[in-house]
Amino acid sequence: MKRGTKVLLALLLLPLGCRHSESTRTDSLGRSGLPQLIRKLRESNGGVEAWKQHAAVRFSYAVELGGHKGRVVFPEVAFRLDDYRQLWARWEGDPQLVRLRLGESPRIRGSLALGFALSSIPYFFCLPLASATGTWEFRSLIAPRGTAVPAEFETVPQYPMAPIGPCLIQADLNGDPLAKIVYKGKHPFLAARPHSLEFQDYKKVRGVEIAQLRTHTVLERQDFDPFAEKTLEKGTFEEGTFEEESDLPAWILRETLGRIVFLSQEEADQRYPAVDPEDEAP
Repeated sequence: MKRGTKVLLALLLLPLGCRHSESTRTDSLGRSGLPQLIRKLRESNGGVEAWKQHAAVRFSYAVELGGHKGRVVFPEVAFRLDDYRQLWARWEGDPQLVRLRLGESPRIRGSLALGFALSSIPYFFCLPLASATGTWEFRSLIAPRGTAVPAEFETVPQYPMAPIGPCLIQADLNGDPLAKIVYKGKHPFLAARPHSLEFQDYKKVRGVEIAQLRTHTVLERQDFDPFAEKTLEKGTFEEGTFEEESDLPAWILRETLGRIVFLSQEEADQRYPAVDPEDEAP
């Protein structure tokens, strides 16, 4: 997979009314502190070197859809850190490990919510470090030299199958791991509405800070109809996909991770061998 990172100084594309708690100043040439902000953010999540020591990651995973179908549990989910096109998943009660080709369909087992949640994992698992090894574009504000500008920037994954679009990141200059972003998506489950995403319950695993709890919240709720927007039509959810009932509000999607294990190249090749979906027969 081609790797690279673009850095572009431009106007932010997500004017969503976020409050700015910190700021930096442009240098004598009017350039923002974007490279420094990116570096600090990555260091606070463990650093690029710690991330690149590993080839893949495995963990348990649960996703809960508020106000609708409830919860789905996976004892095992895994992906290779350099591949956004596929991941492996094992449903609760099913011994079979399934390789999922991401982006081919917005639904997984008939569910848009599950399709979005699973396809977004490689991006949101550790956003600051994932963006260091894939092809992403970074944007920040341009301002007159010496001007105070918000300590924030925007990053966008440059993959046609990516379920998310621009992500607005407010950098924490105190060195804490990433706490919250605002993003817009391309996946139909998101219904083109802006969402916030909170990263909580961090755990350091093999030098990398990983949030074990992620909470997505719809920000614009006027005329929000969770049934119409999250199912689009009857029959979107396969029978039995979501279990029990959720007590979360309809505008919340929550992900929980556990038993996180990073794998070496040899371990990854044995359990989750690299396969290029483009080389496979249709």
